Amino acid sequence: MTSPFRSPWSAAVLVMFAFAHVSAAAAATTVSPTRYEADAPHSQVGFTARYMGVVDVHGTFSDFRGTLMYVPEDPSRSTVSVVIDANSIGTGNKQRDSDLRGPEFFDVVRFPKLRFTSTSTAKQGDGLRVTGELTIRNITKNVVLAVQPIHPAMQDALGSTRIGWVGRTRINRLDFGVVGSKFWNNEFAPGRFAIADSVEIELTLEAKVDDMARQKPAASRKRMIIDAVADAAKSGGATAAGKALRDARNAGGYDVSVGALVLLGGRLLQRGDAAPQVQPQVERHLLVARSARVQAAAGVADSFNQLALDEAVYVLI
Repeated sequence: MTSPFRSPWSAAVLVMFAFAHVSAAAAATTVSPTRYEADAPHSQVGFTARYMGVVDVHGTFSDFRGTLMYVPEDPSRSTVSVVIDANSIGTGNKQRDSDLRGPEFFDVVRFPKLRFTSTSTAKQGDGLRVTGELTIRNITKNVVLAVQPIHPAMQDALGSTRIGWVGRTRINRLDFGVVGSKFWNNEFAPGRFAIADSVEIELTLEAKVDDMARQKPAASRKRMIIDAVADAAKSGGATAAGKALRDARNAGGYDVSVGALVLLGGRLLQRGDAAPQVQPQVERHLLVARSARVQAAAGVADSFNQLALDEAVYVLI
């Protein structure tokens, strides 16, 4: 199994913060959120709209990413964010899907992404009440999701920790500019429009935290640096870990690739060798890293940030 992380941004920030805050002190009193990533093949973003007032049409978005920051002891500190590729809409009918991607509905060329970002979370019965901002066609409205657990945090056969939730809300499509042509809004009979204004949204989120101890770097003829440096961190703290990494770099023959460094930082965090209070800092920097990676892929390079990254990696190794 290879590490899913390959970005040098992720490598720098994760290892830099893990090493800088290796904990020799007692754990902080505040419990840090656990970051879960959506397991997309086992999650679903779905919607339902009434057609002709008599039948429901169901659809999904197949391409999306989601992140859950969860604190079971204090759900009010939990957050969820989802980014959806509008072009991935599917209802099981090619002509209908083509219409929905067009300018009169989602206009995926001009508005390629849908987004949901929570702004507050509260207990509600056996579940949660999640309030957040939903953005469609660059129009943002507040919505409230009624969220119920599918299963609590549990470990799967591969050592990953999983948690499952399902959230539902109802919106008016017209509020987001998803109007359609006049044909689809004609009233064929009293109270029966071709497409109902009210649309139910259902987000099924199966999220996981991979066990970094089971992740392995890409195949390399070089020696693995991960175990030696992690052991040094465990026994001697940040100073020993930094020295072990520098010594290995100077000695040569060790794998200090992006994947190896990210994996090393992840193991330090998951093993508890990094202070709990640094976790939010790591998460914030990873979000910046992912944004930078997206910009780079789009050809929008940030030379200043790249220079800062290069300097950070140089100091680290």
